[in-house]
Amino acid sequence: MPPPVATLVTLCLCVYMLRREERLHSNASSALWLPVIWLFIICSRLPGQWLVVLGFPAGIFGPSSEGTPIDAAIFLTLTLSGLRVLSRRGFCLADFVRDNRCLTIFLVYCLLSVLWSDTPFVSLKRWIKILGHPVMALVILTDPDPLQALRLSFRKAAILLLPLSILFIKYYPGLGRSYDEWTGIPFYSGVTTMKNSLGSICLIYALFFCWDVLMVWRASDLKGRRTQLMVSAGFLFLALYILDLAQSATSLACLVLGAARILALGTCFVNPRYMGPTLIAVLILAAIGEMGFNLRENIIHMLGRNTTLTERTDLWAAVISVQNNVILGSGFENFWSGERSALLAAMGFPFNQAHNGYIDTYLNLGAVGLLLLLAWIFVSYQKICADLMNHFDLGRFELAFLFAILAYNYTEAAFKATHPIWTMLFLVSIRCDAYRWRTFSRDRSSDGEPMEVFPPEPVPVGPAYVNAR
Repeated sequence: MPPPVATLVTLCLCVYMLRREERLHSNASSALWLPVIWLFIICSRLPGQWLVVLGFPAGIFGPSSEGTPIDAAIFLTLTLSGLRVLSRRGFCLADFVRDNRCLTIFLVYCLLSVLWSDTPFVSLKRWIKILGHPVMALVILTDPDPLQALRLSFRKAAILLLPLSILFIKYYPGLGRSYDEWTGIPFYSGVTTMKNSLGSICLIYALFFCWDVLMVWRASDLKGRRTQLMVSAGFLFLALYILDLAQSATSLACLVLGAARILALGTCFVNPRYMGPTLIAVLILAAIGEMGFNLRENIIHMLGRNTTLTERTDLWAAVISVQNNVILGSGFENFWSGERSALLAAMGFPFNQAHNGYIDTYLNLGAVGLLLLLAWIFVSYQKICADLMNHFDLGRFELAFLFAILAYNYTEAAFKATHPIWTMLFLVSIRCDAYRWRTFSRDRSSDGEPMEVFPPEPVPVGPAYVNAR
């Protein structure tokens, strides 16, 4: 099939699927297009890079260390639009701070670290950009039907990202592939710019559709259930196929871990009431496996990697030796710039990340920032356990992604910039009790104000409920 014909067919398929989702969810808020656009951009290429794909000359919008000015303008527009949506929904910052103290303290500390950064203005711009993550997460979570908003946003983004990745890989190798300069081995990048980035979006959407298939399977009263099940299963297969092409061992391992959590929580062997003891038992078994059977080493070999994790362990030792501010770090997303980056390149490590999210956080924010991040993650786990008791389906989604996110950051640095894994952490960790289960009717009362509608009390989760699932 000629590339222009393949392009036309792919675009027609995407438009048809998007219109189908709109018909099935005609009552969905139009504000959900904001997180869809956000997910599409951070999971693929920057707006300036997409304009180059469309035929505009590179550099036409001016060079910038942080991307082109049009990139900054679009990210800022999305963030401000999201804030406007939240304002119209009656969102209160004081309530957010009260419900998310650890997250708030972490973000405030990131802002303060700009003060001792080598390039304060650059660090400040980067901090403003990451505010889009929690804003887009809140647009989904404060929707009148947050579960539907979550599923609709991710399905729409997947409808665009996955077919376009196949199109780029198969028909536009100059865009969807790259080659090792020494061996000539091809690497597939799809709509992204690197194979690891392609692996990360396959991880996100394969894990999402694994959860979505189970949701559709159990929804016996859903109109067009069989068709929707086929669509979700089809996109799951597509994500797995692209992940196989990407050959990303990290994403594959994290997908297996997350999918295992989803499936385990649907069996009679795991009770959501005892997630703490269950986690401790799993950690003890993992420790026994490591001491007795070299579990970590065997898993690494099964994934086709060596024990240095493709020389990552050497990189970790090198970057830690270069760190000169153990307590406070180098400033928000500032370590990989200036003299330190040049020194590491001279040592044989010409990278822009530590390939470990925890070490990268330590380099930028020091021991204080790393401890705040870990505290935020711990509180998020407690919040997810509570969600499992009150809103099982959402809690299962959150727990699977939390485990996948924590594992992913062992070999990749994703707690930074506009990485899609960063968005997922905000999405699963933000607590908005004052808004999540309180909906605002789109119908207006006689005085023009939104009418609050409170849904039925959440169904408690007990052993019988878990067994039924």
